[in-house]
Amino acid sequence: MLLHQTLVFLLSFLLGTSCAGELKEIFKWKQVYYEGIPPEITGYDNYNNVPMGVTHHKGRLFVAIPRRAPNVLSTLNVISMSEAKSTESPLLRPYPSLEMNRLDSSLPKEERFTSVYRMRMDVCERLWFVDTGRYVTNDGSMKGHPSVVYAINTTTDTVAERFLYPNNVLDANGASISVAVDIPNDKDCGGAFVYIPNLADGKIFVFSLREKKMWEFWHNFFHMNPYQGDYYVAGIHFQWPDGIFSIALSGQDCRGYRTAYFHPMSSFEEFSVSTEVLRNQSLSMRPSQGNDFKRIGERGDGSQSGSHYYDNSTGVIFFAEVGRNGIGCWNTVKPLMPKNMGTVMQDEKRFIYPADLNVDTSGNLWVITNTMPRWYYETLDTNEYNFRVWSAPTKEAIRGTICEL
Repeated sequence: MLLHQTLVFLLSFLLGTSCAGELKEIFKWKQVYYEGIPPEITGYDNYNNVPMGVTHHKGRLFVAIPRRAPNVLSTLNVISMSEAKSTESPLLRPYPSLEMNRLDSSLPKEERFTSVYRMRMDVCERLWFVDTGRYVTNDGSMKGHPSVVYAINTTTDTVAERFLYPNNVLDANGASISVAVDIPNDKDCGGAFVYIPNLADGKIFVFSLREKKMWEFWHNFFHMNPYQGDYYVAGIHFQWPDGIFSIALSGQDCRGYRTAYFHPMSSFEEFSVSTEVLRNQSLSMRPSQGNDFKRIGERGDGSQSGSHYYDNSTGVIFFAEVGRNGIGCWNTVKPLMPKNMGTVMQDEKRFIYPADLNVDTSGNLWVITNTMPRWYYETLDTNEYNFRVWSAPTKEAIRGTICEL
């Protein structure tokens, strides 16, 4: 009966029954637990298993748990929506297998996942992400290997692409924690480009699937604004220097290119560049990028954002506003300024730190909140719900806001 009720709830949600300007809570956890783990596997610490990224595709919810602390069991996981027995604390299953997620796996270290932060699905049903290769040991030291770009074919649950960062790309900090995937003409699967911001080094890495090559862009716009790096979240004051964090891709123009919107996390501003520039390796070697990279506006005070995503059906960009514990929106037909920014969701108690968001192929917005500053600077109360997944159809999410036209 409980399973049936869960399925009815999820189905009604996906059909668009959410309230205007509000997201539905889909799942919540006090702590994360896994399914199908052999009893001989011990030594993982549930407290350190903090989910950071979420992506939905065809009834499956993919959840990333980076190894920012020791004793994380599995970094890439999945939940079958139809098999979830409850909206509270559904079990995670290592994806595509436990063996590929174990640090002590018998697989070579280059063939298993070490630490994944965020994933994105492309129109070819491939799940893309960067394995940063870094993990924290029990003594607090950092170990690992060079970062790796992965794509998993979700129709077969097998690795479709694997590309080790080359020596010409400097990724000393392993801070490639998000990706944006560009499929030319929305059908050239073999011609994919993957744009990877590096928040610590202030770079955009570009991976060409067809050429099996990677290059990097530098720009002053990729760095934090020193006047906008102060945060107050969950009663905690802190400062972060995070640079370029996320890239949101528009629909294609008449020449087949997209606008890549980006921002440093510690900034209220938004910038853009055409993918025509990013796809051209020779342009990355210029000593100056001229006017190809543009400042397009400011979102307003306290609007620091991690992930953001462009919704093709509405022309709206959704922002995970970590400084406001909310989701902001901006309709790209309007100038970017504070008065044109809308609020989809804001809750100082249940919506602490939206760590990731994106839109699935059915037009549903998905968000994960994880109370991360409290875990990082203080202590999580494991008697309370700390992690939540939220969702709503994008057109319902912006209803009644300034983002709706």
